[in-house]
Amino acid sequence: ETLGDANDVNSSGVAVGSVNSGSLQRAVVYSGNTATVITQTTSGGSFFTTAFGINNSGRVIGTGIDPSNAARNVGMVYDIGSNTATEVGALPNANGALAFGISNAGHVVGSSMQNQGSGLPFIWTQSGGMTAIPLPVDTTQGSARAVNSSGWAVGTASSAFAIPFLYNGIATYRLADLIPAGTGWDLSTNT
Repeated sequence: ETLGDANDVNSSGVAVGSVNSGSLQRAVVYSGNTATVITQTTSGGSFFTTAFGINNSGRVIGTGIDPSNAARNVGMVYDIGSNTATEVGALPNANGALAFGISNAGHVVGSSMQNQGSGLPFIWTQSGGMTAIPLPVDTTQGSARAVNSSGWAVGTASSAFAIPFLYNGIATYRLADLIPAGTGWDLSTNT
């Protein structure tokens, strides 16, 4: 390969990313001096194109392609130890997802959408499946980008501007509303 990237690394020094580009791009695990392409497919035949995250247990998340519907985004989880790949699914009225973050407890976050349209933030666990993260007030779309082991997620939603948010497992807050008044930070009328 002549092109690659690394997107995350765990506490054992195992990194994930992708190699190649375009229709040949594939997710990869980097360990020591070895790069291994993730070839395991889901039960429906979807395959990994980019790995965005890895936790300390060796669970890798990212995005893939459904060979029977290339217009659909596929959010994927790959377990290095068991060599299994699964889809995170989709929210109601959607058919796919992009998985961007994973916690050490196994929470996965990202955005779920119809084909490759705008999306809504979600949180997924293997035992609980996919749940919508409520959007912050006055926004219409968004994506969760990172999550901690308590299931708290951060991301960005949008209206006329990008709205960074925090989800605490119950409610979603605009970061602009959590910053003390008079600090000079503008997180609600900016891009």
